[in-house]
Formats: sequence, C-alpha cells, structure tokens
Amino acid sequence: MAYQTISPNPYYTKNGKNFTLEYDSRTGDVRLYETGITAIGTTPVFFNGTFRQDFLNGLGITNQERDELYLKIQNNINSAFKSYGGTANNNILPSFAQTSQIGTAPGTTINPIPGAPVSGGGVGAAISSILSPGLNINVDFSSANASEVYGGTTVYPKDLLKDKQDTLQITQFEYQPPKGEIFSGNVNVGNLLTQGVQRGTALKRQIGIVILPIPSGVQDSNNTDWGGDQMSSLSAAATGQVLNNMTASVAGAGANGLGQAFGLPNMAPAVMAGLLYGQAGNSPEVQSLLKTAFASQILKQAGFEVSPESILARSEGIVPNSNLELLFNGPTLRQFTFAYRMSPRSELEAKDIKKIIRFFKQGMAAKKQNSKTGSGAASLFLGTPNVFKLQYKTGNQEISALNKFKICALTGFSVNYAPDGQWAAYEKGQPVSLTINMSFQELEPVYESDYNNTGVLINSGDNPKVGPEDVGY
Repeated sequence: MAYQTISPNPYYTKNGKNFTLEYDSRTGDVRLYETGITAIGTTPVFFNGTFRQDFLNGLGITNQERDELYLKIQNNINSAFKSYGGTANNNILPSFAQTSQIGTAPGTTINPIPGAPVSGGGVGAAISSILSPGLNINVDFSSANASEVYGGTTVYPKDLLKDKQDTLQITQFEYQPPKGEIFSGNVNVGNLLTQGVQRGTALKRQIGIVILPIPSGVQDSNNTDWGGDQMSSLSAAATGQVLNNMTASVAGAGANGLGQAFGLPNMAPAVMAGLLYGQAGNSPEVQSLLKTAFASQILKQAGFEVSPESILARSEGIVPNSNLELLFNGPTLRQFTFAYRMSPRSELEAKDIKKIIRFFKQGMAAKKQNSKTGSGAASLFLGTPNVFKLQYKTGNQEISALNKFKICALTGFSVNYAPDGQWAAYEKGQPVSLTINMSFQELEPVYESDYNNTGVLINSGDNPKVGPEDVGY
C-alpha cells in the first residue's frame, strides 16, 4: 500500500490555501502538503510529527491552531491505522500518533536566523547586552538530509512484521536540553532552592524509526552507587558540637596558628578541645584521642604524615572505632548493548541494511552550525547528537514482561563487514553478511517515582508509564 489520502480532502484550509494529508501504513510515514503541489521532490509542511516553521509563520498559524491541527492528525491517523487492519495486516502506526503520545505538544523545525548588524551604543551597550539575564544563543543545527536519507520507518528483516515477531523499535529524535529553562533568565531561583530542578523533555523532533527483532541474550541491569564512609567518635563528637552549638563555634572564628595546624582555620582548636573535653567528664580516653589528633596535625605541618590511628596503634595497640557504614552516594546511568548479524536476502533488504547503518551513524554524530552549507562549514559551536527512544514491542503494544527504557544516547556503534574473517560480497560490493554492535546509555537515572502508575505522568514521551503488571525499568 502506498500513500493513501486521509479524508476530507482538502484536509486543511488556511488563507485560501488547501492542504492534503496522506498516510503510508506500510512504512508509517505521514505527510501534509499543499494541494496541487506534488509532495515528490519537495518538503511536506508536516512530516511524521513535525511542522515546518516557515509553514506556520507564513500562514500566521497560532500555537493553539497548530496544536489543534496536530491533535486532529493524531486521531485521524489512529483511525486510519485501525481501519486498514492494524498490525494484523502488517501496518505501522507512527510513533507520534501512538496512544501514549496523543495530545503531546508537537515539535517544530528551526529556521536559520539571518545575521543582523549590531546597533550602535558603543562599549556601554555591549557590556549591557553581555550582562543581560540569561543566555542569548539561538543556533541552527538542523540537518540538511536526515529526514530524507534515513527518515520514515525501516524494518529488518523485511518479513519481520508479517511473521508477527516481537520487536525492538528504535525511534530517533533531535535533542533539546531538558533543563534549558534554568539558563533562560526567567528562572525562579527560590523554587530551585526549595523544590529542586524540574526536568523537561529531551525530545525535539522525530527523525525516523528502525524496527529490528529482539536480540538474543536480552537483559538489563539496575545499579546504584553505595560506598563506605567512616566517622570516628572524635569526629562525630566534634561535628555534633559544631552543629548543636553554632554560637560557641562561631565565637572561635578567626583563630590561626595552632588552628591552621589542626586543619580548622575558622575555628579555634583550643575552644573545640575544651568543649569536647568538658563534655566527656575529664575522660582519659578522650584526652588520649585529642592528644593524638593534635600531635598528628602538628607533625603534618612539619612534613610528616602520621595519622592519629597510627600513633595509637603503635603506642597502645588500639585504634579508634571508625564506625564504618555503607552509605548511598547516588544513582547510576544504565547502559545497554545490542548485537545483530544482518544478511540481505534481496536487493531491497540490502538497501534497508545500508539505511539502518546510516540511521545510527549519522544520528550519533556531533552537529556543526550551518551544516546545510556543506561538510566544511565553519562552526563556532557543536550541537548535541540526536537521541533515541527504545521500546520492546509485541504488535503495537509494549511488552510488559521486559524492561522499559528512558531516552538514550548512542555512545558506540561498530560494523564488521567481514564477520567470518574473509571478505565476501554480492555484485556492487554488497557484503553477504555483516554484524553491528550498538551501545546505548540512558540520559537520566531510574528513580522510584518512575514506577508510580498513578497521578500525572510528566514527560510521557520521555518516560513511559509503568502499569501494575509491568516489570518496569
């Protein structure tokens, strides 16, 4: 099935211009273009979830009108997908139109901003501009050919969906900073201090989809970072004394000499020692601990590294109880690796394999400014590579018995064009078989709240909801 026109036709009318919506259920591609102007050889005004910015600006389409049109397209594509027989007839529902995405804000492309001369005002005006709130960087990193070269949906092997196999769907998106509002100049610092940082979406515009069979040896691993921490009784007592007697502690500020030798330039050690000794009721054990601590710091200033524990062990055969305890340091970022062997059985599959390799290689590459002008374009900044959304699926549903993914960066991609150790190719040099290896790493750690299946789900496009029967992340 090729592109099919979605009713009504014209699908959308604005300022006397009519637009036609088409959907290819075999590839999942959706395009909206001006009626009477063929979509072949031109860029649609809407393609796979993304509006062209010049289309919106040229017709004066408001954000509300854009969102209403976007939602209408989502619903109509869903209806068309079902009327064509859904996955049972090997149809593909595009990612932007899937149920979990319905109603989400659409992405838009960014037009290059033409250079403009800086107005007068001299040094004062320049400094005033530099010192204005926030950052004022608006750089175009949009690709000249990504959507055309490896956009749409590519499936390998060709009969994967026909055979109703479980799949790994990898969707590529342009990246946007998820915390960019912090540096906008409009941030509420009080909210940051009291509530922390709210993470936004990292997804800007969908580029394309690759659908592969679930690899062998599928697995995941969740880890958190814990580490041993020590605090001797002397350190604990000193810490408690400072925290619970801040007035007396501050009163000792400004001391030097022995205070610096003790490692407390802002606290008179005599004051601290006196307070601790007084609290201990003239204990000889505490006196010994304080004496070894003072001796160790004085020796350190003289260039001798002798710890209090070493002094006690050598002189008395004892060491202070370190109260060793395992403490939580923070979350970690999960990594995933996938390996595939690809052997084209037809010219079409060979083309798909090349497209898949291009999909990952170009998508993970750093971006230069003004890339549309050519590979040698000058670039003051480098843009973040595209990011990827991974989903294990059976039909059009995520598999509840396998782990879910957060948005990932592709950190490594390798191809072995002669996996059997000897070069073998069809005509035109197409390898008869090759292997690819991919390494992904999530952009955000997994938190306990990600398993909450109630309440409002923030950034549903980034973090899929975990139901009561899902294994979760």
